[in-house]
Amino acid sequence: MIALLECREARAREELESWLEAVREAEEHAAAARQRVEHARIAREEVLRALAEGEGVARRAESGPGRYRRRCR
Repeated sequence: MIALLECREARAREELESWLEAVREAEEHAAAARQRVEHARIAREEVLRALAEGEGVARRAESGPGRYRRRCR
């Protein structure tokens, strides 16, 4: 009887170790995914900022002195 219980305990420990390893791997994957999300968020903000700056430059160019001179000629 004791031998049977020892065998069950050994299998249970192996199963536990297997599950703990799976949890560690899942945590690593989750950390990598969080990092990718953060990089994507930063890149999106940079693109939006660049687009906003580009629109501001385009508006200034359209309403700047060069356009006024063309109308007056």
